[in-house]
Amino acid sequence: MKIKIRLLLSLFFYSLITVNINAQKTDSLKLQSLLAQAVECYHQNEFEKCRDLCLQIIAIDSTRGDAYLLIGADYAAAVNDCADNEFIKGMIYCLAVDNFEKAKEIDPSLSEKADGFIKVYSNYFPSGESGDVWDGPVPGQKFKIGCWINEETIVRFRD
Repeated sequence: MKIKIRLLLSLFFYSLITVNINAQKTDSLKLQSLLAQAVECYHQNEFEKCRDLCLQIIAIDSTRGDAYLLIGADYAAAVNDCADNEFIKGMIYCLAVDNFEKAKEIDPSLSEKADGFIKVYSNYFPSGESGDVWDGPVPGQKFKIGCWINEETIVRFRD
């Protein structure tokens, strides 16, 4: 009897491992496919679709820093589609940097690449000069970007 139970438990655990390995392979293939689609959308200037595909990747595997890098690049590339003044453009770059920072936070192997993007795009934050800012947002305040982006970031000014 003990042998039969042990055998059944062994078979049960083996089936769990096999199912898990197969699920990981399936998820991996799905993630690769979604990422390829997202990159293609990015290159086709289908920015909202690119972001949505990246969010699907993150929903499957929250440790995918590459998806956050692509979202940041996507927002930066879409800046002229969603901003009608320099302040809003600067805020979109702040949001892009938020995503680059998130990428390196969850995947430290992406730190060098993310830091490069952060260095470039933080130069495009609002200047804080009267032409960029009207009576309103101050550093540290939350700011919601409209358009299809529909995300919040923190108001920051370039140095």
